[in-house]
Amino acid sequence: MKSLIVLCMLALSACASTTIPKTSNNSPDAGVIRVIGTGSNKEEAKINGFTTAIEIAVGSVILTDKESVNSQLVRDDILKHSSGYVDDYKIINESTNFKGISLVMDVTVKSSKIAERVLNRGKSDGNVEGEKLSTQYKSYSNSKSTGDKLLNTVLNDYPVRAFNIAQGKVDFKLDNNRNPIIEIPYTLKWNYKYLTALNEALKVTSDPYEKNSGQERVFVTSKDPNAWLLGTTDRYYYNDKLSASIIKQHLVGYISINMRLLDKSGTKVLEGCAKTLSFNGVNNLNPTMIDGIKMIDEIMIVTFTKPNMIQKVQYIDRVELSVSRGQCYSYDLN
Repeated sequence: MKSLIVLCMLALSACASTTIPKTSNNSPDAGVIRVIGTGSNKEEAKINGFTTAIEIAVGSVILTDKESVNSQLVRDDILKHSSGYVDDYKIINESTNFKGISLVMDVTVKSSKIAERVLNRGKSDGNVEGEKLSTQYKSYSNSKSTGDKLLNTVLNDYPVRAFNIAQGKVDFKLDNNRNPIIEIPYTLKWNYKYLTALNEALKVTSDPYEKNSGQERVFVTSKDPNAWLLGTTDRYYYNDKLSASIIKQHLVGYISINMRLLDKSGTKVLEGCAKTLSFNGVNNLNPTMIDGIKMIDEIMIVTFTKPNMIQKVQYIDRVELSVSRGQCYSYDLN
């Protein structure tokens, strides 16, 4: 089974020849972009134009997740996410043709990374611009929704693709009661490619640091196995507790090492959960600490005590170890 996760930044060009202004909260006119939106109706045309403007202003991230089994592609997911939303817009021209509606719009884009929770202010006391507020909210919500999908796509591969597990030479022995024993040396450590993908997903969905206790924090320590440098710690901050909750739900808690004992044909002889451990803690604490340098190097001992298990020892040809989410309180090979 192979899984490929690629996160790449798209460089998008504008319709005009001038330099595209990036979103900034230093100027009220920052991020104004003229775009053409098309659709079968006016609402579709607006959304099409908004999407184009956001991608031009703040860029977008493409995540490609491909998985194959026996050389057959079983999953090919492509997700696009832009961390921005429409702050304001003005329709300059509207035209119709046989394909639908075309709108020329001036769109003001604001980065969702700006630490500002006020989406809209009325022009005067008591004034509420409902249409503008609705557009802002829908656009901002869409940004958060695609961000959540991006996070989930990467986090759903935890822990199966998040760790590398290597097995050493297996020894068969007897204990003091003459029961057969299998000793399996193994090493469990983080997959650096997974940590890279995780860092990219966190980078594009997080918020700037604020000096307040309300922000949820996620710290990821990692080390390039090909580099001589010590590990580095990347810090991410979330104003949105829902995004932080998604991260914690996936990464906090127990994982288990599962064992499969196979015969020469690859058929299962015995299998079961062999060990439970936690890499990132078991409690929902702040910050969430991901220690990507942590490694477990030990010997797993399996004792065969039941008559039916002892009878099957003669068929065992090799051992396979894998990782899964959850906790097993005691293992029982079957």
